[in-house]
Amino acid sequence: MNNTLSLSPELSDALREFLDKDALTDRIDLIDTVRDNLVAQAADAESESEHKQLIDMNYSLLQLKTDLRTLRQLQK
Repeated sequence: MNNTLSLSPELSDALREFLDKDALTDRIDLIDTVRDNLVAQAADAESESEHKQLIDMNYSLLQLKTDLRTLRQLQK
């Protein structure tokens, strides 16, 4: 069974660009900055629902960061 994927040249280029190790590192750094800001905002949240929403966003970004780090590590 052949497990290769047939990608258009445009999609292949887009994936290559997205998976660029330096670009992944920049995205991970950006996520860290955004997460720090969300933590500060959550501490100052005026309502419980706003606090919960900011914490949920922070958790989603943590999951995204983990996924990006996994992709970056697989490139070694």
